[in-house]
Amino acid sequence: MIGFGRQVPPELRHVQIYFLEKNIKLEIAQSFYEHYSSKSWKNKKGNLLNNWKSLAWDWIMKEL
Repeated sequence: MIGFGRQVPPELRHVQIYFLEKNIKLEIAQSFYEHYSSKSWKNKKGNLLNNWKSLAWDWIMKEL
């Protein structure tokens, strides 16, 4: 299903909902989205990312 973690690239609204569910500010969700959008949602090897939610969780943990 769309927006449940595997769709890459995700829609901004799905990223925002995920961050809000974790009680994280929308500004942080926006910075996460912009960062990975600028990288075309690819990893260092140039492969499309598998699961944006696992990356989002790592991003959140770095922010805390």
